[in-house]
Amino acid sequence: MNNSLNLLEPNLLLEAIESYDYYTPSQREILKIIVQTSIAGKSKITTTFIAEKVNVSRTAVYKTLKKFVEEGDISFDTHSKTKQRSILLNIDSIQKIVSLHLSKQNIKPKV
Repeated sequence: MNNSLNLLEPNLLLEAIESYDYYTPSQREILKIIVQTSIAGKSKITTTFIAEKVNVSRTAVYKTLKKFVEEGDISFDTHSKTKQRSILLNIDSIQKIVSLHLSKQNIKPKV
């Protein structure tokens, strides 16, 4: 699952998330932070860290993470022995965001 994430071009991935209109700007920023801080699709950042970086409340971060889980973009590592759970990216979902971005680029009229 996670190894394929390393094959995606980081700039393309961030561009794709930025252009993903399904999420609000702050939700896109949160997803980008998760992606940027992940190693092999796994991120161990806190909601406080995310909230400070995006300049939103921790409650907003919790709600956004819940939405990401419901949409299948992320899950949480339930096998963690520490209090802090790792965030696991769903590579299939992330690849769909990138594919949508690439499709949009192909449709745009050339100026």
